[in-house]
Amino acid sequence: KMSANPLITAVETERERIGVEKLQLSTAIEQAKNDAQASEIESAKMIIASRQQGIAALRLAREHAVKLEEAALAERDRLFELRNSRLSLAKERLDLSLAKVDDELSKAAKLAQSLQAQADELEQRAAAEP
Repeated sequence: KMSANPLITAVETERERIGVEKLQLSTAIEQAKNDAQASEIESAKMIIASRQQGIAALRLAREHAVKLEEAALAERDRLFELRNSRLSLAKERLDLSLAKVDDELSKAAKLAQSLQAQADELEQRAAAEP
């Protein structure tokens, strides 16, 4: 029995060591699973953050495009107003030029009438002289 006792003790010690190793191994496996899940969660968080950044960038780009479009429309309106203003000014100048031409034609017509009257008078005098 004495020789069996150290053998039993050795077997029990070995069982305890195996039990401790099994516990350590199952703890390591559980830790590895937890680490893998944590890694997957972090990866998912990074993907979500990246998508959110992409969405934010798209929103900014859309807002910028809208502002550019509004600025382009405002510039187009300003150019139309400028063109209309220039056309209006050109029309006023043309009206003034036409008024001057009318005035000059009127003066020329009066001068022609006056010259015709003088010519008629000279003709009458010449016809009256013997």
